[in-house]
Amino acid sequence: MTGIASSAAPQTQPRTAPATGTYPVTFSGSASVDGKAQSVPSSGSIRISKSGSNIEQSSPDAPGDVVLVQSYGANESSLVSLQMTADKTIKTFVPSSPVTYLQYNSPTGTSWNWSATSTDGKTKVQTTGTVGDTSNMVINGENIITVLLTTTLTLSGDINGTAKLMTWASPAYRLPVKERQVINASAKVSWTSVRLVSDVTTTFRRSSPS
Repeated sequence: MTGIASSAAPQTQPRTAPATGTYPVTFSGSASVDGKAQSVPSSGSIRISKSGSNIEQSSPDAPGDVVLVQSYGANESSLVSLQMTADKTIKTFVPSSPVTYLQYNSPTGTSWNWSATSTDGKTKVQTTGTVGDTSNMVINGENIITVLLTTTLTLSGDINGTAKLMTWASPAYRLPVKERQVINASAKVSWTSVRLVSDVTTTFRRSSPS
């Protein structure tokens, strides 16, 4: 008995890293330095680019630019470095080895933590990450499933306070479809202390770059 065996069509592999390029976004919220309001633009862009074998994400149009360098795997992204800018203060943290930053396929309630010291040796950060609930978001008419991933940073040293980064991430696109950044901290500048307060939300307008 003879016959013809047919193989199943190959399945599309899920994305493990975001597509690089410039993504249009909207901004909303407020920011202040020592009680003086700072301008928050209504729109801008998020840039995702190659950084060696890793991916760099920056938000140059936002009031507080956060630059993330991440390496991506099947189920999570690992943080290679984190740079935060507020007013004229820039801090860069580079863990001794990449640490868990975002988990895409873990159950609600999963948590992790890590710590690091800034490259200038003046600021320490203790960080906790948690997985929250999934939700649907409509971006440019497209329904996108997201998972809420919260990163809470407690800063000490020449900067004291907290920074919370809430990311509604798309496991399918590996994109931070929506991000809310809340900072409440005091930074020592020369002989004075400057109070930095911000609550800014960034929302992607498209799931593909330009």
